[in-house]
Amino acid sequence: MEEDQSYRCVRCGTELGKIISDNLLCVGGLVLTTAHGFCAQCGRAFHYTTTEKQLEQLIAKVLADCESYCK
Repeated sequence: MEEDQSYRCVRCGTELGKIISDNLLCVGGLVLTTAHGFCAQCGRAFHYTTTEKQLEQLIAKVLADCESYCK
C-alpha cells in the first residue's frame, strides 16, 4: 500500500492535507476531488483537482472490492 503524501502550501510549506489513494485530497475527515482556497498561514491561494476519470476508477474498484467481501 502506498504511503499518504502531504499536500503543502508552495509558499510557506504548511500542510494543507494528505494525498491518499488515487490522488484524492483528504482534509480533516473530508475526501475531496476538488479544493480551492487559501493557506491559513500565509494567504497563498491553492487549487487542487482530481480528474473525473480517476474518480470513476476508484468507484469501480470500491464496488468490486465490496462485492467480493460481501459474498
